[in-house]
Amino acid sequence: MWIERHRLSSRAHYRWMTHLIVPRPIAWVLTRNENGSHNLAPFSYCNAVTSNPPIVSISIGRRDGEQKDTLRNLERERQAVIHLPSVEELDAVNQSSKPLPPEISEVEAQGLPLVQDDNPLPRLASSKAVLYASLYAVHEIGEGQQALVLCQVDRVFLSDELGVTEWDEKTDLPVEKLNPLARLGGTHFARLGETLSRPRPE
Repeated sequence: MWIERHRLSSRAHYRWMTHLIVPRPIAWVLTRNENGSHNLAPFSYCNAVTSNPPIVSISIGRRDGEQKDTLRNLERERQAVIHLPSVEELDAVNQSSKPLPPEISEVEAQGLPLVQDDNPLPRLASSKAVLYASLYAVHEIGEGQQALVLCQVDRVFLSDELGVTEWDEKTDLPVEKLNPLARLGGTHFARLGETLSRPRPE
C-alpha cells in the first residue's frame, strides 16, 4: 500500500509515524508552573540534534488548540529538566501524560520525590539520567499547530548506579544499567533487547 500525505488527516499521519518510527526515546520534561509548582510531561517526538553545542529537540503539539503547559513554562522560565526514563518508571511516565489544569502539579499528584541540587529546577529522585537544559529556540511548524523546541544541555546528572565516575571521549555508558524506556505506537512501550555491536569501517 501507499500512504499519500494529501489524502490523510493529521491524526492519521500521527498514527503511521508513531507506529513506524520506532523505538523512540522519551523526554520526561519537568518545568516550573506560574504558581511555582512543577509540571511534568512525557514527549516521544524528541532526539539529539547537535553536540556542539549539545542540543536536543522536543516536538510539542497543541491540545484543543491551546499551548501545552510545558511550552508555556519553557518560554517564560527558559529552563527545563529533561529526564530520560528507565523501564522501572513506566507507570509514572504514563500517568504524567494525563491532562491536568495548569495550576496542578503532576509531580505532587503522583507523590514523586524530588532532589534539589544547585540548579534552578529540581530533578526526579528516581531518574538515572537527567539533562539540565535551557531554551535555545522555538520554531512554529504547521501554522502554529506544532512547536519544534530546541534545548541546550548545560549539565548532565548520571546516577551512581550507572557506575560512571568520569566522562571523556572514550567513555561508554552501560546502557543495560540505564534500562531506557522507549515509545512505540498506540499504548505500547518497549525495553532494550539484544545489543548489537560493529566496529566502524576505516
